[in-house]
Amino acid sequence: MCRACVSHCPVKAIDRKINITRDICIGCGNCVKVCQHGAMILEEVEDEISENSNQKLANFFRNELIL
Repeated sequence: MCRACVSHCPVKAIDRKINITRDICIGCGNCVKVCQHGAMILEEVEDEISENSNQKLANFFRNELIL
């Protein structure tokens, strides 16, 4: 395992054992883009979960701009 997905996750939702914490994941797809083995996929999610991800993504970037 190369673990490229771990270093490319902007919210640190993937640990060194490649476990994804869904409550933290913002669905950006960075892990899928950098996975040379095709081991990462984005699942289709319900609208409620998707809206929650959008809010988490907005909060993440808001915090990045403040820092």
